[in-house]
Amino acid sequence: MVVRTSQAMVIATFYHPMEEQAIQKVQNLMDKLKAFFVEREDIIEAMFISLLCRQHAIFIGPPGTAKSGLIYGLTKSVQDFRIFYYLLNKFTLPEEVLGPVMISKLEHDEFERKIESKLPDAEIGFIDEVFNGNSSILNSLNSIMNERIFYNGSQAVKVPLECLFGATNFMPEETNLVAFFDRFLFRFLIEYIQKDENFRTMLENNLQHTEFKVNPQEMLTQAEVHLLQTKVSKVKFPVMDKVIEIRTNLRKEQIEPSDRRFAWALSALQASAVIHGRESVTEDDLYILENILWSDKKEVGVVISTILKTINPAIARVQEQSKMGRNIEDSIKKKDPDKDKEKFLEAYKKLNEIRKTIEETKTKGFFGDKETHAIELILSENASARKEILHKLGMDE
Repeated sequence: MVVRTSQAMVIATFYHPMEEQAIQKVQNLMDKLKAFFVEREDIIEAMFISLLCRQHAIFIGPPGTAKSGLIYGLTKSVQDFRIFYYLLNKFTLPEEVLGPVMISKLEHDEFERKIESKLPDAEIGFIDEVFNGNSSILNSLNSIMNERIFYNGSQAVKVPLECLFGATNFMPEETNLVAFFDRFLFRFLIEYIQKDENFRTMLENNLQHTEFKVNPQEMLTQAEVHLLQTKVSKVKFPVMDKVIEIRTNLRKEQIEPSDRRFAWALSALQASAVIHGRESVTEDDLYILENILWSDKKEVGVVISTILKTINPAIARVQEQSKMGRNIEDSIKKKDPDKDKEKFLEAYKKLNEIRKTIEETKTKGFFGDKETHAIELILSENASARKEILHKLGMDE
């Protein structure tokens, strides 16, 4: 996955000063969140994109991967919003999420719920362990998420929902939940922290009982969010041909996201441009499609590689080299350098060849700022791996 940075120079001719100020707040909040929630950069950007394009996101992963923490981090970063949280289980009743039935109405043979402080009254929603809820509750949320309509008895009530976040430990298996799952534009598979230095950061934060906090003056106001939401639709879209090419290439791989998902994705791509202070969608923004265009876990790798190859074949080759490097590291991870010195030396040689290939690709290819940053990180990881091998062998570079 391509690593991206949040800081960007805001185009002054496209954004007026209040919009520039709001974008700077978004970028500062993203950086703050990324420093606290390590290895979650893409998810953090997607949360703000979801808010600006009024779409929904779901985080799928084992317990203890900071799914809930990330969402709480976002809600601590904004103010003036009505927020609804709820942890679902198989015994959760509709009134706990949608509101209790009004007895006074029942006495007149009318069915109506009191929705104040419940999901139909919220502007940002968070449903934890979302697929633990029964299908009757989840399917009742379809119209709230899509049309922003809640059918309260005989009335169709317009709801103020900006975006809904879901967290779950598992993918849905019931076919009757496919429509509900499809309402989440962004789908993230979250793993445990991979890099030792990031794991250390997490442990140190925990040891110090550090919590993610934002000062009131740093928080994004609802007025600022609405200001940027209005700007999203005005962002230019010169990369439409690339989107169509991605669709064509995915179909060749027997992966065919719905027309609706592509249509929803357009505003997300525009919102991505906004949070980075651009007036047009660029190829850098297209990388967010990695977490939009798959519907089955088996498709994730193919979707990522297809998008990479379509946007920039050179960066795809770099990613392949990076993967080869990680496989080499894994092959000697549990070996004894005293007994397997030749294998360590061979691994070093192969990693050095990978470094040369990546550097040559970087020199000959054309890369944007984000792609260049990603390549530099990969080269840094390669250097660290080679240094570690020499250290284990008691040798100097």
